[in-house]
Amino acid sequence: MKYVKSTTQKEWVALGKVIPACITKDNRYLKIEDAEWTKMSEIPVIKALIKSGGIFVSDKTPTDLQESSTELKVTNAELKAEIAQLKAQLSAQKDTSGLEAKVTELQALLADKEKEVTELLAAKETEVEALKQEALAELAKKDEEIAKLKKKAGRE
Repeated sequence: MKYVKSTTQKEWVALGKVIPACITKDNRYLKIEDAEWTKMSEIPVIKALIKSGGIFVSDKTPTDLQESSTELKVTNAELKAEIAQLKAQLSAQKDTSGLEAKVTELQALLADKEKEVTELLAAKETEVEALKQEALAELAKKDEEIAKLKKKAGRE
């Protein structure tokens, strides 16, 4: 058994049977035996309609087809409210993109400053090390002088 319906707003007649238009008050389908459908589907006009999608054919009963179809369960007002909410979220995301750019800029500045501080610290450490070596050399000279003076004082 086949259930047939036009996907257009036009009814089609073949072999004395009416294929209902897509929109009918009682959602009618043509109920036809497989053998009859085989004959009907060989008619050039019907064959062309099948090929172009102008006729819907199913093995399921119209009741099964209705149960498997999707029903609209949302009103226009609900859709408009959801669209408004999504637009607001999008707008908020756009607003944060400026903040993200500022954060990126500040992170780059922080990295530059850290590098600068590290370089200054290294330079100061080198300078302190040089002063330390100079002071140690000065102490060594003073120690030598003290040792010479003690030696001299011990001889007299």
